Amino acid sequence: MVEENKRALRRSFYLTNNTNHYIKNVHANKQRADLLDIFSNIDETQIEPEDYWGNFEILGNTTMKTSTYATQLKSVINSQVYSSVVYSLGSQLNDRKDRFDKADIIEQTVEAATDGRLVWIDDIGRDHRDTIENLDIEFKYMTDGMFTKRNKQKKTVKVKLKNSLGENKGTTIENPADFYMLGQQNAIAIISSEDVKPYLVGVSDGIEAHIPFDALEFVFRPEDISNTQLVEVNYKDAKRKAQRAVIESVKQSIENA
Repeated sequence: MVEENKRALRRSFYLTNNTNHYIKNVHANKQRADLLDIFSNIDETQIEPEDYWGNFEILGNTTMKTSTYATQLKSVINSQVYSSVVYSLGSQLNDRKDRFDKADIIEQTVEAATDGRLVWIDDIGRDHRDTIENLDIEFKYMTDGMFTKRNKQKKTVKVKLKNSLGENKGTTIENPADFYMLGQQNAIAIISSEDVKPYLVGVSDGIEAHIPFDALEFVFRPEDISNTQLVEVNYKDAKRKAQRAVIESVKQSIENA
């Protein structure tokens, strides 16, 4: 019986780690250590796996509520920093060639605006990791995506969550981040990957979410932005100078060899 219980625990632990379902609560690291300790030092005591695992929350089955997490982030994100950077960039990176740079800058701004709590990881299907809650976040930016230019809320917020390169593959998103963070120039909202499921729509080139406005939990809204500071920046010029510096550095190394 003991051997059967050990095998059951090992199967659960293996499944947890190899399907990106992470043990999640405030004692996550201790719990992992406890499991490993059980595997290494188990004696003839009868251990029922369901009793042990009853003390765990498995991310993907049970996760933080969207409203709870939004409340946390309200005290974490500096909305003035975020909006000032986005407004200062303006439309200078709206060309197709520059859009990836724009996305990188705004995503890194989220890290800066949270003093590094939401660290930018730039991974497949996730852009940030919450270093306190151990949650993954995918960030989607849309100018006037949630509120109009006159700050009127939209009835439905439409956002592309997955690009399938011209092929409709249904509405299943494999291994999603824990939360989606939707941003525009003066607002940020979140919705969990579980809560967004009813609003997923298959389109010709991927998966979109058509989310009712009231289904979103806002971290901040346009009316919360009171002191946006516009700073004159010329990203394209700075980028060209950086590129030229790289070229000149290599050239000098060759000439001095």
